[in-house]
Amino acid sequence: MAAVSRRGLPALLVFALAWLPAVAAIGAITPLAAAMAATAAPAADRVPEAAIPVALLPSPATLASLRETGLVGSGAPVAAFAWTLEVERPLREPRLVSERFLGSPAGELAGLSPMLRHYGPEIPVPGGPAQPTLSVRGLTRLQPGEDRLDALIRGLKLPLVEGAVFQLDWDDEGAQLEQHCTVGASESASGLHPALPGELRRIACEGEGRYRGIPVRVKATVLYLERLGVFVRSESRIRTPLGPLNARTRIVGFEMSGP
Repeated sequence: MAAVSRRGLPALLVFALAWLPAVAAIGAITPLAAAMAATAAPAADRVPEAAIPVALLPSPATLASLRETGLVGSGAPVAAFAWTLEVERPLREPRLVSERFLGSPAGELAGLSPMLRHYGPEIPVPGGPAQPTLSVRGLTRLQPGEDRLDALIRGLKLPLVEGAVFQLDWDDEGAQLEQHCTVGASESASGLHPALPGELRRIACEGEGRYRGIPVRVKATVLYLERLGVFVRSESRIRTPLGPLNARTRIVGFEMSGP
């Protein structure tokens, strides 16, 4: 079983718990992307050449744990892109989150990418006020020097295939939850946004547990964008003694990054 950090819109289990007001802090989706090399190939197929800055790299032990999850060092590098997400949250106004992903190299670091985030419609640019963090295929992010891993992933293998299953266990800050996830069939990603390239996989996750003594049951639909190499939560449905809570994320802007 391999661990993943909870920071940033933390791992798959926070696809559900992060939306529970007064129970868990609500974070923004942290999807992952990778930089593209200057070749004549189509943008979504380009392979990044830039290395990840040393200051953002995790420790060897943390990197080994991330590789055990199946998220890092396997699967294709993700494409460099920027997008704006509209995040609908229970009992709160929707908000816009804009992110730019600077690239993940091929090989043993595939799946890791510097990421810039801005809360609003303006997409951040390198050298601006937004400070980069390290995103792990959109499931979590690590701040420089952070090594804490809080979620346990079992059975995830990239590339995803229909019918594959994996498990995510969470035990941190008073939350204990087990989620079982099943990979569905592929479909065109352009159904989410007309500019999105390639196919996506729908992943159905379901679990239950407790947060600070409060029993919760969760169902979530997670999307894996195959040409981009990132996960993003589509919607979450949470059952609690206080009643049901729903959350949804829409991609409202998208652009591939050029060399």
